[in-house]
Amino acid sequence: MDSAAAQHVPDSAQKQHISPDDEKKVLIKELLLQIPVLLLAGLTLWSLRASVAVDALPGTNEVASFLLPLFLLSGLLATYGFVALVTEKWWPPAITGLMTVVLGVVLLGVSPGMIVVAVLLLAVWVAGGKYIARERDESMKIRIYRSLKRALPILSTILLLMPTVRFHNVSAQQYEESDLILPRGVVVSLLGPLEGGLRQVLPGFSLDANFQEFAAQAAADQISKQLDGMTGPVPADLTDLQQFALDAGYDAETAEQLALALEQEEVKQAISQDLAGGADIELANSLSDSLGIEIATSDTVTDVITKYVNTQLTQVAGPFAEYVPWLFSLIYWFGFRLIAIPFIWLAFLLAWGLFKILQHTPLFDVVYVKRPVEEVSLITS
Repeated sequence: MDSAAAQHVPDSAQKQHISPDDEKKVLIKELLLQIPVLLLAGLTLWSLRASVAVDALPGTNEVASFLLPLFLLSGLLATYGFVALVTEKWWPPAITGLMTVVLGVVLLGVSPGMIVVAVLLLAVWVAGGKYIARERDESMKIRIYRSLKRALPILSTILLLMPTVRFHNVSAQQYEESDLILPRGVVVSLLGPLEGGLRQVLPGFSLDANFQEFAAQAAADQISKQLDGMTGPVPADLTDLQQFALDAGYDAETAEQLALALEQEEVKQAISQDLAGGADIELANSLSDSLGIEIATSDTVTDVITKYVNTQLTQVAGPFAEYVPWLFSLIYWFGFRLIAIPFIWLAFLLAWGLFKILQHTPLFDVVYVKRPVEEVSLITS
């Protein structure tokens, strides 16, 4: 990614000093260049706050709300790197970095951990800009990748600590309030991409569906499949149901199960007529006992899965359950950082593209300058 087009200046030329008026114009340009950086920083932090496993972006699915912050992160890193390459003063980027960390704390929540990460991010933001400028000045030619290869990955690593701290705060709060080790949003993000496939296997499946209605419907569908080989009208009471199944060729145990299942179908009809009236108590008790959790009449499929998964995690973790949110936070940060790797490479490419395109505008130019170089020479006299 070397600069291919540069204005050739004789070797005797030095970098010219600019007039005070020109210096003001340069300063204005440097300040204006901070605007897109700050804008992208705000959008990136907002999307990270609304990323899956914490909250849900309104009107988007899980995949979109997961990829959006990564693409915005690429744009932020590319713009940050490009601006650091073409500017001289350190304090405009420092002001942008300060505004970014303040915005991050406001969007992602104030906490001691968030304050520590914000201070660290500001230090890396300023130091990264200085490092990029130093690499640019010390290189014989403008090498974009070489100038950015250390600063951008480190900046992205620290930046992703902000949503990680929020993730931990949400997890810890939910654990204190309802003993949920794994936040509900994590369950939604994991099951969301699978919902379509599950719906093909389980007709009527939906993460937002009422769990008891869905379970009753699933039981009714299973009964219909089992009764394919039976003939005649299905009787109403339990004794006749068992005899009906026995006459159809089923053994005694299967006949009893079919009779109970058909009885559940009548419970399902009662639930549909008056869900809030307590007619679903029998089904609720049966499902609660089999899953080992409490199921409310208003619980959705997601609610029940969240309760069940957290119950199993609590049993496995035992006395260490309160430390599990820390473990999940570490996994969250490491996973996010790992998935962000190709987007960091995309940032290198975007920064290179910005440099090449804007090089042909009045914004900046690339010139050759002669620099003093120390040499050692043996004395001949």
